[in-house]
Amino acid sequence: MKVFVIGGCSVLKNDPSFESQRRLLSMSSRHLGKEIALAGHDLLVCSPFPGFADIECVMGACEVLAKAKRPRTVIEFHYPNHHSVVSQMSVVLETLRRNHVNTFPQRLTGDDTKDNPSEHDWLLCQLIAMERANAIVTIGGKPNGSASLLLLMAESRRKTILPLTYLQGAAEQSYQRRQYELQDRLSEKIGILREQHRINEVVSLLETLTSPLSAGAVVNQRKKFFLSYPRSRPEETDFIEMVLRRRNLVVFRDERDFGAGQQLLGEIDEFIHQADVFIAVWCNEYACSPWCFDELTIALRRKAEGKLDIWLFCIDGTRVVPPDARSIVSYPIDGRIELERQLLVLLEDRPSNYP
Repeated sequence: MKVFVIGGCSVLKNDPSFESQRRLLSMSSRHLGKEIALAGHDLLVCSPFPGFADIECVMGACEVLAKAKRPRTVIEFHYPNHHSVVSQMSVVLETLRRNHVNTFPQRLTGDDTKDNPSEHDWLLCQLIAMERANAIVTIGGKPNGSASLLLLMAESRRKTILPLTYLQGAAEQSYQRRQYELQDRLSEKIGILREQHRINEVVSLLETLTSPLSAGAVVNQRKKFFLSYPRSRPEETDFIEMVLRRRNLVVFRDERDFGAGQQLLGEIDEFIHQADVFIAVWCNEYACSPWCFDELTIALRRKAEGKLDIWLFCIDGTRVVPPDARSIVSYPIDGRIELERQLLVLLEDRPSNYP
C-alpha cells in the first residue's frame, strides 16, 4: 500500500500554541513513519523542509529501514523542481539511505527565479502524490491552506483519508465532513483519530479502510438515491435522508413545493435518471399527488429497462394504486425503528445487486 502523509501546524508562527504544536507534530509524525515502515508500506511525501509532517515521517521510516535485513518500504518524494527545494533535498538525501528513496521533481508552474516555489507548484506535487497513493493520512494543516483544498479534491475522488484531528486545522475539517462515514466504518476505533498517544494504531486503521470488504462498502457508497415523497409529509423522508447521508451516500431530493398539474421540471427528470435507487415514501398523501405519480412513472419506466431499483416504503397502510407498482415488493413500515431496520437491510444487500 502507498500511504501519502500530509500535515503541519494548524496555527501561525506567532500563535502561542505554535511551538507545542510543532513538537507534537514532530513526535507523532516520526512514530507514524516508523509504523508505516514496520508494516512494509510505501511512504509518499512532498516537503523536505523541517516543520512539516513529511520529513518527520521520513526520518521515522528510515530508523526502521536502517535496521531491517530486507526492507520493503520505498519512500517517494514529490517536490517542485525549484532551486531552493532541490538544495534542501540534497541535504536530506545525505542523511538518508538513498537506495530506499525515489525522487520525483515536478516541472514548475511559476518562475524559477523567485526565492520559493509558488503554492500552485506545491499543490501540483501534492496532487500527483495523492493520485499515486492508496491512502492518505493528514495531520493538522492550515484551515485555509493548500492542505484543505487538497483534501477536498481527494474526497471528491473517493480516496481513503484518515484525518488525525488532535492538531485541528484541515484534518479536523476533513473529519467533520466525513464523520458519519468514518464512525460507521471504524466503530469504536474512531477515538484513535483524536488521541496522539495511539499513533501506533493508525496503520491498522488504514488497512481496515482499504481491505477488500471495506472497498466493497466504498462501491456501495457511490450509489445514488432519489427520494420521492409528498411535500406535505416530509418527516419520514427527512429520516431516510439522514440515514443515507450518514453513510456518505449520494441523495437527490427536491424540497420545493409544486402545485398539482405542473410540468415535471427537467432537473427532477435528470436526478431520477442519475439515480440507482428510487425510494418512494408511499402514503395517502403520495397517492393523492399528481407530482409524486409523475416521479413514480419515470422510475417505473427505468426499472422496466433494468436501469433503476425501486424501494417502496408503505408508511400508513394506504394501498398501492398504480398497476405497474403493485408487482414491486413493498415494505410496510410502522415507525422509525422499523423504517431504519428495513433501510439498513436493503443497504447491506446493495453490493450483490450491482456489478
